[in-house]
Formats: sequence, structure tokens, C-alpha cells
Amino acid sequence: MLKVENPVVKKVNDDLSTTKQDKLKHGFGIIGMKDIALRHGGTLEAGVKNGRFSLVVCLPEKR
Repeated sequence: MLKVENPVVKKVNDDLSTTKQDKLKHGFGIIGMKDIALRHGGTLEAGVKNGRFSLVVCLPEKR
């Protein structure tokens, strides 16, 4: 499991899409990480609550 939290200093879109001007070159990080987690049987949860961005990734143990 990986958990990351950061304070939010700028507006965050509800769908977590990029707020940068050049949208064609930005905003693929969380989508790509979620795809990888799902392909490996895991989960990714991300969002903003109480002025903090939180990302939690869980991957099953490989044996």
C-alpha cells in the first residue's frame, strides 16, 4: 500500500483532470497509475478533502 497526502494550494477539478493550460501534454499520471493498479488486481483512490489531496494505491502481494 502507498499513501500520499499533500496540502492543496490551488483549485482541483472534481474529476482530478489537469488544470494546466496545455491539456494535451498534462493530466495522464493518475489515469495511468489507476490503469496499472487495476491490471495488477489492485485499487487506486484519489481525491481532495478538507484542503488535502490524498492518493492511496493498494496492490496485492505476489507469491
